[in-house]
Amino acid sequence: MIKIRKIKNNSMQPTLKNGDYVLTKKSKKFKRNQIVIFNFQNTLIIKRIIGIEGDHILITEGQVHLNKLTISNDYLKGLPESNYTDFHDLTIPYNNFYVLGDNRRQSSKDSREIGSIKKNSISEIVLIRIWPIKFFK
Repeated sequence: MIKIRKIKNNSMQPTLKNGDYVLTKKSKKFKRNQIVIFNFQNTLIIKRIIGIEGDHILITEGQVHLNKLTISNDYLKGLPESNYTDFHDLTIPYNNFYVLGDNRRQSSKDSREIGSIKKNSISEIVLIRIWPIKFFK
């Protein structure tokens, strides 16, 4: 079933902004870089999957490293570097995902704070932003 969801914060900026609308659908298959909606303490949260089970994540000095390679995210261009300086070094457990908001400076309730999330907590994947409509130039 496809749903329309309204974005209610700026944690996924610049990809999705507060007030944007997206189409979502239920799914059982997930991959890196997908934007997902998951349930955390009875609240629906939207984030991007950075790592999947078995991946090694290292965050140091604001840089995210996946399996010993620095992640280069084109969708973060134009944003200031993350001011998140805590050190994270973990291997993602079976049936878990590591999720981050695109707006790393203002993102809360992502895996840096709550740890990896269980697969069964993910309720939907984001298919497309439907509002505002952006026309090609």
